[in-house]
Amino acid sequence: MSTSTYPSRFVMLVLLLSLIAWAGKAEAQSAAPPGPGDFNVAVWGGYATAKVDCGNCEAGATYRDTWQAGVTPLWRVNNKVLAGVEFVYQPSSKANRSRSSSLLASVMFHPWATSGFYLKGGYGLTWVRTTFTVDGVDQKDKFNGMAVNYGIGWRFRQHNRVSLGLFGSHYITTAGTVHVQSFEAVNVIGNGWVGGVSVFLR
Repeated sequence: MSTSTYPSRFVMLVLLLSLIAWAGKAEAQSAAPPGPGDFNVAVWGGYATAKVDCGNCEAGATYRDTWQAGVTPLWRVNNKVLAGVEFVYQPSSKANRSRSSSLLASVMFHPWATSGFYLKGGYGLTWVRTTFTVDGVDQKDKFNGMAVNYGIGWRFRQHNRVSLGLFGSHYITTAGTVHVQSFEAVNVIGNGWVGGVSVFLR
């Protein structure tokens, strides 16, 4: 199983931002903007790197490679803002010993109405199911918590019926205090960085 370092994540983010900026210069947005109430749905997926740590856990938690997928139905508030909900699924690693699902209220903001560049953010709930081994026996447990995310992206030809986008996001989850057998993990926090592709339908 591979691990990711802070420099590698920084390089990935810089490359993604460079690609978004380059693509934005080449895009020609000629379609008429839709009106308030227009329905959009984004189906997306991408590469993610994630880790879970806690206040009293042993030092040395590392980021691990995984993937993330989701669906985001959105309604247009005005020519710059779309609001809706986002469902996110993410296994903790390729071994899939743990997986999380999140449901967040979501907002997408275009600073310039005619530009595909956008900022996004969300807040909601997360549910984690995990499998751990005690004395050679697998045991399952589940925890609930809160989730927050923010990110940036570019939606190509955003006013077309079908459009594509590139994005980068940071997802943060917290489960407070979690009891695992006789151990009490305090201030459990998960961090996930994801870069991927979205398909928008309207």
